[in-house]
Amino acid sequence: MPLERIPFKTITVTSTDDFYVTPERARFFANAWKSELITLENAGHINALSSLGEWSFGLELLQKLDQQ
Repeated sequence: MPLERIPFKTITVTSTDDFYVTPERARFFANAWKSELITLENAGHINALSSLGEWSFGLELLQKLDQQ
């Protein structure tokens, strides 16, 4: 995983029970990337296979980035 600072605003979203990335590791990545970190409770690994369906919170985060 690249650790260079990302040269634009980013949001890293993780979960307390992600089976690939611990919350501590997600915080490490977010700090390296200078990314805002949002931790969800018990959401598992967040990806296209997560059964989130139409994820309204994800759309809100995207709109937040679009406004910055």
